[in-house]
Amino acid sequence: MATRARRRRPRCIFMSYAYKDRAFRDALNVHLSSLKRTDVIGDWHEHEILPGSDWQEVVDERLSQADIILLLITPDFVSSNFCYCVEMERALERHETGEARVIPILFRPTYRKGLPFTKLQGLPRDEREIGKAVSEWEDQDRAYVEIVEGIVKAIEDSAGSSSQRTGSLQDKQDHIWNIPYRSNPFFTARDELLNTISETFIANRGETPFMLAISGLAGIGKTQLALEYGYRHKTDYKAVCWLRGDSLENLTADFARLAHVFNLPEKKEAEQGIIAAAVKRYLQRSAGWLLIIDNLESFEFLDEVVPSEGQGDILLTTRAKSAAAMVAEVKLVEKMAPDEGALFLLRRSGKIKKDRRADTISPAIWEKARELCMLMDGLPLALEQAGAYIAKTQESIADFVQLYRDYEVDLLKQHEKTATDYPWSVATTFALCMDSVRRRDRAAWELLQLCAFLQPDAIPLELFRCGAPDFETQLQQVVSNKLKLNAALASLLGLSLIQRNSDEASISIHRLVQVVIRNEMDESTQRIWAERALRALNRAFPLPDYPSWLRCEQYLPHVLQAFTWVEQWHFTFREAGQLLWHAGKYLYERAHYLDAQKLCELALSIAEQRADAQAETAGILYSLGRIYASQEDFPRAQQCYERALEMGERIWSVPHREIARMYHHLGELFHDQGQFLEAERYYQRSLAIREQLYGTMHPETAASLNNLAGIREELGDYAKARELYEKSLELREGLLEAWHPELAESLSNVARFYRAIGLYNEAQPLYERAIAAYQHLFGDEHPTVATCQHNYGAFCVDLARYEQAEQLLQQALQVRLQLWGERHVSVAGSWHQLARLASKQGRYEQARELYERALAVYERVYGREHAYTALVLSNLGGLYLAQGDYARAEAILSEAITSFKKREDPSLPDTALALSLLGQVYLRQASYAIAQQWLSEALAIRQKKLGLVQPETAMSLKNLGDLASAQGEEEQAEQFYWQALQIIVTPLGLTHPDVVELLASYSQLLRKQGRQDELETFIQAQDASPEVEEC
Repeated sequence: MATRARRRRPRCIFMSYAYKDRAFRDALNVHLSSLKRTDVIGDWHEHEILPGSDWQEVVDERLSQADIILLLITPDFVSSNFCYCVEMERALERHETGEARVIPILFRPTYRKGLPFTKLQGLPRDEREIGKAVSEWEDQDRAYVEIVEGIVKAIEDSAGSSSQRTGSLQDKQDHIWNIPYRSNPFFTARDELLNTISETFIANRGETPFMLAISGLAGIGKTQLALEYGYRHKTDYKAVCWLRGDSLENLTADFARLAHVFNLPEKKEAEQGIIAAAVKRYLQRSAGWLLIIDNLESFEFLDEVVPSEGQGDILLTTRAKSAAAMVAEVKLVEKMAPDEGALFLLRRSGKIKKDRRADTISPAIWEKARELCMLMDGLPLALEQAGAYIAKTQESIADFVQLYRDYEVDLLKQHEKTATDYPWSVATTFALCMDSVRRRDRAAWELLQLCAFLQPDAIPLELFRCGAPDFETQLQQVVSNKLKLNAALASLLGLSLIQRNSDEASISIHRLVQVVIRNEMDESTQRIWAERALRALNRAFPLPDYPSWLRCEQYLPHVLQAFTWVEQWHFTFREAGQLLWHAGKYLYERAHYLDAQKLCELALSIAEQRADAQAETAGILYSLGRIYASQEDFPRAQQCYERALEMGERIWSVPHREIARMYHHLGELFHDQGQFLEAERYYQRSLAIREQLYGTMHPETAASLNNLAGIREELGDYAKARELYEKSLELREGLLEAWHPELAESLSNVARFYRAIGLYNEAQPLYERAIAAYQHLFGDEHPTVATCQHNYGAFCVDLARYEQAEQLLQQALQVRLQLWGERHVSVAGSWHQLARLASKQGRYEQARELYERALAVYERVYGREHAYTALVLSNLGGLYLAQGDYARAEAILSEAITSFKKREDPSLPDTALALSLLGQVYLRQASYAIAQQWLSEALAIRQKKLGLVQPETAMSLKNLGDLASAQGEEEQAEQFYWQALQIIVTPLGLTHPDVVELLASYSQLLRKQGRQDELETFIQAQDASPEVEEC
């Protein structure tokens, strides 16, 4: 058997030993010479490496070729990290897969308990003493002979269990494993992608190999993903082989080396082409193999190594997505999501064990880990380097986050030894890619530099075309020609430095690529590219009117990034200020008031430094006035409006549309503060200019009519208010599209007004249209949507639809709290209506608390005597009335009436509410004469202002009926009750609490007279009548 084994193939030996044990190595080499001369063994290799060689590559190659691996065991061997952790670990992996035979040889006494090689049969073997070291033998030559005989025996044993490996994989019983890297112990997530790869291979298996490419940015984890796939699916294949694809030389050399792995007869051929052809033929007639080609740079020579036949799988990793898609199915590797990256970071840094779940980690630590992942934009290489740094320094995650913020560039340049032995830092990895672009395609490189000064995600391709006039000649020519632009983008896509989004209208770049690009520039170059980005954005950013909102939203993230460059380098050129102003106006329209303020204030600072920017300065002041007013900073808002108006009247001749707008918004400012007559004067001025400029059939004119209607309503002129509201709505419905925000405003205002005058059936559909339009325009978390929901919720309180009212009012409150906090009057308005709701439902303590919170805000903003404050006082007085606390109710209601009567028109419905409640306080205490005075005055106001068909008018009649009944004036009481019923049943229905209360009073009166059947007849008649549309 030994002779046949020797004739078949000399075996390759590899020795692993510590440097101090060279004497043992030399003696063993002498004794192995006889096996060399008789062809039992061929070459033997050691781990000594020539200067300048890549030690990892050489060791991997020699270990992968060895049939017998000798471990020269001594204490120095065990203490050597290289011998024990690198060579021995790789050797044992090959031993376990049957690729090689590992033999430990004990040369010096060594404590071996628990060491992994102790389970193997060692040498030398002494009959009298097992495990005796060579140095302990009296006759050491005899010990070496025992070692040589043991090696021969191992060779003969392996010859009996292995084929000559000249057939196909189907002829073999052993498993071939040719992956040169250890499994990554910290590999995290990516399960979905790994499963997709496996499922794709399974679904496409046939008579020819199926090729799948993993593509993505450098450092995104392509190699680790391929490695993990190999380890997880090791048993699914008869052979798993790894090829380096970073150069043609490495690719062809590794492919030819498979002749040794498969032990093909052609392995000793001198010409590499003959060897590669033999490997290719071998794979073509085999099944069940996996070929992993890592970091494939060029696809030009792929056919030279990839077999066209054979039942195997080919897995590529490459940055060149487009080239890969020509020959393979491509799967993109995305950056890690924050939760995935946080878990990987915590494991890699040693902060948690590998099997620990995310939900068992301290929330503070978890959030810091997520924050760091987001700072690194989910790049696995950056997270790996960070984890290695934290593990080495034992720094906390929170401290490292701050360190990274302070020293981002330095840390990206730093290279830590990693679990995967990756040789470069993040900065070096990206710099190598960028150097390739710089050398091959200058225009693509300039395009990449421009992208470094934009927000990394969703960069519109339109931006490059818009910015062309401000670019240098070469880039200008490229971005102005779609074919040339596509060619430049292809250069960047080829290295995965950018991604082209699915709609092909935008591209994305990784944030850390931007950081590295900017860091390679000196400050003057950074300023040049930042200025180019700003000028391009200013050309591309549209005027922020409604039809352009989608484009504004698309460009907004890039403008916010540009804002940081303006701050950093103190840019004062016109386009910088103009861009910030227009973006600030858009942010105002979308209710992002603080961001809008920040941008417009910086825009104002820029404009004020330029003598030629008077008109621009006036426009920015006007925008800031609107922003301050929305945040209830009325003094600053008025100051801005008045400055803008003063400048505008000097710059523009009257009439001018900008002056009309300033008048209009000054009117709104006074309107919001309850100064109605002053507001009306400004509205009238604005309307006069607009009618002169545009005529009566124009949206701007409709806006003035809408606001004048609001003033007329506040002043109690309901007939004029209705006329103006309905005219404005009619104009807007004729001039604007269905979802326009100004049309939605008219729908909302007319609905609210109809509610005020008791036209409930008409109000409901308008509310529903308005809310639908606003939600279509703004989503659910916009203050305008909240206002409309608030008003509709108050309407539902009137209708006793309490569940719906609660939902609408709470939604509005949450939006307002998020936007403005608890000190804003809009929040107080929500509390006021929620208090009304709670009071109606008998939740008096909760209602009192909400009324008092609302009252505190109104007093601070408007003062104690303002009508808005008095309305809250009136409803609080009504609550005390319901609780029977007549003294407090009387005091509060008297104060509210005093405030109401100080208004320009004291006879408004809000005054009638306070009068009616105070009259009921006296009625409950049997002070009939005083009650008569207040209740009669309340009815007179309601009849005059609201008309005879409003539910509030009906309730005044009901109160007077109660007063008459209490005084025994039954005939008069019956008249009041009957009139009230005729008004209230139609809009509210028989089940409304106010109607039920009225029916109860009327029934009690009729029962005294024995006429209760008459009321039953009335109720039955109402039930039998055609149904009234429910509000």
